[in-house]
Amino acid sequence: MRYGACPSVPDMAKLVTHGLGVVPSKDKIRTLYVVNHGGRESVEVFSIALQGKDPIWTWIGCITTPAGTYPDAVAAIPNDGMVISNLWNPQDPERLAKLRTGAPVGSLLEWSPRTGIRELEETKALSGPNGVIASPDGKFVFVAVWSGKAVARIDRGGAKPKIDKVETGFLTDNLRWSPDGRRIYVGGQATSVDTVLACVESRTVVNCPNVPFQIDSLDPKTLTLTSIIPATTLGEMGLGTGAIKVGGNYWISTAHGDRIAIIPAGK
Repeated sequence: MRYGACPSVPDMAKLVTHGLGVVPSKDKIRTLYVVNHGGRESVEVFSIALQGKDPIWTWIGCITTPAGTYPDAVAAIPNDGMVISNLWNPQDPERLAKLRTGAPVGSLLEWSPRTGIRELEETKALSGPNGVIASPDGKFVFVAVWSGKAVARIDRGGAKPKIDKVETGFLTDNLRWSPDGRRIYVGGQATSVDTVLACVESRTVVNCPNVPFQIDSLDPKTLTLTSIIPATTLGEMGLGTGAIKVGGNYWISTAHGDRIAIIPAGK
């Protein structure tokens, strides 16, 4: 049974969603991976039927992450597998100090129906693994290394994972493929760890207008970065996390706010 280790159906009223990942498909049935912090640390799995006017969601299983992990983002890999970024150990009293200095904290998890879940030992040297995407063939996984201010490319094609990194100079939060699959949009915050956490954890601030963000474009083969949006805020819109391209515009997400930004992509 694919998700036989899943203990139970989640309490949907308690669901606290985080990162999302969609399994590629040519038909009108999609599989969606949803990181969840409500009631358990897990990736909940849904089937989504798109044939009718409205999508029909069906919960089909889950993968719970090990104690001492905090799943952040998830990406599908071939053979019904997934990779899950583990941002930090929530039980580690030194995690904030490690984040401030870019010291190792967190890791990358990998799951398949055959082997279950495991931690990739080589990734424990990263500082704050955040957004994650994979190449269509699953050979390469790209991780936004938040407090490490970098993007890591993990080659899964050998006997053990090989990691290459490119420094971004900002708190690297999220990654998304360009529509043609030739580049990766890289987003994050051009400020300090403390500034970001102060806004995210605030109970009174709706948006984060004083937290500048930055968007770059990455060549996945050469790891060369090109600036798209230099460090900025846009009125009430701050703390940008990542970008997708929709038609002729970039849509910018935020980790704490009630809006997205839509910016012309230009030529």
